[in-house]
Amino acid sequence: VFLFSLFYKYLYKINVHANDYVIVQQDWIASSMQKLLNMDLNHICVMRAEHGIDTSKYQNIEKIQPYTFFFPSVSRHFKNFEIICEATKRLNREINQDLYQVVLTIDGSEDTYAKDVVNQYNSVSNIHFTGLLSLDEVFTYYKKSSCLIFPSKLETWGLPISEAKEFDLPMIVADLPYAHETVGTYDGVCFFDVNDADDLKVKMKKAILKEDVFSLATYKNTSPNVCKSWNEVITKL
Repeated sequence: VFLFSLFYKYLYKINVHANDYVIVQQDWIASSMQKLLNMDLNHICVMRAEHGIDTSKYQNIEKIQPYTFFFPSVSRHFKNFEIICEATKRLNREINQDLYQVVLTIDGSEDTYAKDVVNQYNSVSNIHFTGLLSLDEVFTYYKKSSCLIFPSKLETWGLPISEAKEFDLPMIVADLPYAHETVGTYDGVCFFDVNDADDLKVKMKKAILKEDVFSLATYKNTSPNVCKSWNEVITKL
């Protein structure tokens, strides 16, 4: 991952200007390509697909107690599971841990990273390591949970953010460009520093105690070619 992140932008420069168009997933990627690769924004198409979910089958599912934070993800170093675990461990020193729980979709069997996280924080009783869930189980958790936490340091989208929005779930998400754009315009979000467990801890505490932490977020596209479907992309091209 380190080598990939170090050399990717240099490899990408090879022959990129030979393309008539480049299609990217988010507006911030287009802006980065304009700056790093000296590309004309008119030759970059942003494909921001809508992620509609049929939530009707989950309408009768009630919220569970205690207050439940949920983070669905596969195991990758950049997913940053440990920041949630550390924030929870520190928060337990300040409030009664029976007031809330954290549900994470790893169990330590996936890889060395997941094993290390689980081994380090398995003693924190209000963190529940469920392992990988089916999509139906994930959607059920969106409906019955209290808040999504999305701490990933590296994404081109961050699909759980879009999914959680479909369920009107409050969310605490990474204060990074991809997350701001994926959140878009949404009332019920706050952002935190992905390298600061205390920042996350404070926002988790406010959410549990129903203090003022969530607010309206807005996002405005800057790219001239933004599409919401592949049909729009083909028409544009």
